[in-house]
Amino acid sequence: MDILVTATPQHTESQILLVYWGNGLAVGNRSRLTQELNDQPLVFDYDGDMVPELLVSTSDGFSVCSVKNRSFVCWPSDFGIGLPPRIPHSHAFLDINGDFTADLLLTLRDKYEVWQNQDGKLRKTKDLNLPPDISVVGQSSFADVDGDGRQEHLVPGCPDPACATNVIYLNRPGEDSWANVLTGAVASSPALRFWNAEAEESPTGWPLPPKLRLGDYNIDGYPDALVTMQNGTDRTRWLVLLENVPCTEESCQPVGRMFIPRWTSTVSGVIAAAFFDLFEDGILDMLLMTDSTGSANPTLQALRNNLEADAYFVKVIVLSGLCGNKCGSKESFGVNQPGPYIEYTTVNAAGNEQKASAAQLSQSAHLALQLPYTVLGLGRSANFIDHLVVGIPRPAGETDLRKQAWMSIIPNSQLIVIPYPNDEPHRWITKLYLTPSRGVLLTAIALLSVCLLLLIIIGALHWHEKKADNKEKRQEAHRFHFDAM
Repeated sequence: MDILVTATPQHTESQILLVYWGNGLAVGNRSRLTQELNDQPLVFDYDGDMVPELLVSTSDGFSVCSVKNRSFVCWPSDFGIGLPPRIPHSHAFLDINGDFTADLLLTLRDKYEVWQNQDGKLRKTKDLNLPPDISVVGQSSFADVDGDGRQEHLVPGCPDPACATNVIYLNRPGEDSWANVLTGAVASSPALRFWNAEAEESPTGWPLPPKLRLGDYNIDGYPDALVTMQNGTDRTRWLVLLENVPCTEESCQPVGRMFIPRWTSTVSGVIAAAFFDLFEDGILDMLLMTDSTGSANPTLQALRNNLEADAYFVKVIVLSGLCGNKCGSKESFGVNQPGPYIEYTTVNAAGNEQKASAAQLSQSAHLALQLPYTVLGLGRSANFIDHLVVGIPRPAGETDLRKQAWMSIIPNSQLIVIPYPNDEPHRWITKLYLTPSRGVLLTAIALLSVCLLLLIIIGALHWHEKKADNKEKRQEAHRFHFDAM
């Protein structure tokens, strides 16, 4: 893995970009982009070769940069021609139209642009207006909120500059309307307001608009959200967990789901937070960046998720399937990539079809803090996953989708997908690692109990049969001697 670093030189507002290559952090082992940037870049796979490119914003507009022999090669693009991007941006590279090939969504100052992948080439297909009556526009996030297998577009924000009230607008793929999915007391509570940090308040030196960081903390199949809020009176900042629950309000009826506050941390001064599987058990814990003293010296803390629910999950990571110079004839693996799309279909405990989907590393700038893998909750259904489908980007001119499905995946497992060769999905391989859990332990105890019960029954029947045989033998012996007399 290489390290990409953006930095702001003193007394300037532009950004410089450095890449430290994977075999050391020495000064001579890095490359610098000659262009100065207006904002942080988006890492995405522009040409579908499973090698990441960079989408950068300069004074001349958007450019795409690739790396050839550790040197940057950039060329202008048609993205957002003549339109200023939103700074800080929240561009995203993920499947929007449900064909398992990653598309591009640009966050511009006054609207959003959707560029769909058509036969391997990104083409503009739609303009999407900002949510209505919103003064503070937060960072875009994407998740399968309603469990239909499609990624919804989420934008937190405030109708007024002071954030006296809070909203989370949701846009479903292919639609033009927005629905507010944050309802109840938290929407207008003076004690819980979205933190709208200016650059001077942020230790990063960049504004931090409201941002949702999504993950299924209770692995029920519906992603939840972490968000930083502040008290409107003393301006203390707290981490709030918003749980995804069935809709009970009129504003969220088109979606069928809504977010409600479920838990507030006891840690103050929270700047940002993210989900992370600290113990590799499929249960998402939390990492917090905090600065309670206001000294611009943030610290990192971890909160463990003590989830006791008897629920199941599947954890998926998609690699590139590429091989470097040192690979030789060995099996190709590569590293995780932006752009893969994962979807599963199974049957829940009620006998109904259940779906969920996720995009891998769809965003990369301004503390996106996304996981390098995806954790999809299955709820309380211990059934095998009927279908798990993985799709990756494709190059220009290729009409066939690069996707593959696997059937009967074991719950509570980690699946590593190696798409090699990239253009032959039927040859892709997977490596599955089972994660022991309370459910597995209970299943083992139940199996051993059944086996023990069967042994007791078999032993009792065997003893009863042997006793009957001995009785019959004695009767036969007695009959023989009686006849002899």
